[in-house]
Amino acid sequence: EEAINNTKIKTEAYSNIHYYQTGHENAAPIIKERHEQIDASIFNLGYLPKGDKHITTNAPTTIKAIESLFEMTSKNGIIVLVVYPGHPEGQIESNEVINHVSSIDQQSAHVLHYQFINQKNNPPYIIAIEKR
Repeated sequence: EEAINNTKIKTEAYSNIHYYQTGHENAAPIIKERHEQIDASIFNLGYLPKGDKHITTNAPTTIKAIESLFEMTSKNGIIVLVVYPGHPEGQIESNEVINHVSSIDQQSAHVLHYQFINQKNNPPYIIAIEKR
């Protein structure tokens, strides 16, 4: 609820935004109500900045969301994941998500791992999945 309220304040000038208080694993069915395909999706994993650090995303729901949104993604479409391995649950999620996306057939998608190499404390990194 806090994330939605913060977002509503930042996006009040826009009229084409819909807000749903649910997990990202439920995104595909909601999107399918309006669109057969999507060109892009972005995940910001971890916990809400300045929020309750005990409320985090987790690997099973993130992987379910990736799989279901990948099915809906158009050819040459992209899924971007911003991954935060700097906290305990984030490290678990990071490991499992990396294992999952590493197993995607290269004929189905190009998977990119973009990260800082000169920063301490497990900095965030980006995974991009481009559907072929």
